[in-house]
Amino acid sequence: MDNNGGTVMIVEDNEKQLDIYQSMLPSMKKYEVLAATTLSEARRLLCNTQPDVILLDIDLPDGSGIDFCCEIRNETAAAIIFVTGKPEREYKQKGLDVGGDDYITKPFTMSDLFTRIESVRKRKRYQRR
Repeated sequence: MDNNGGTVMIVEDNEKQLDIYQSMLPSMKKYEVLAATTLSEARRLLCNTQPDVILLDIDLPDGSGIDFCCEIRNETAAAIIFVTGKPEREYKQKGLDVGGDDYITKPFTMSDLFTRIESVRKRKRYQRR
């Protein structure tokens, strides 16, 4: 992979988790990070930017990440990775069915997250060819 990791938008309401992402992603893989703690903030960010990857929690204060994915799927070329504490099969199936590119359940290592981000970015690049 190149040294520039691209832009990652994180939609996560857990401040502690968000702080970890915001400190680790830029320092380890040179990602530019955009952060939103609500879906309304995420919508505003998407009006002004086109991230390469969106890390999307399912349970957010103002709605469902699954519904948000469905809403934006045809409006963004970003890869969408669900990052959630919901390990149940029906959530994973629904998330992938509505257009998610990957699904990872908490807890996980940052190494696993980096690998998944790079994997979906690579797939998106191949799809554009």
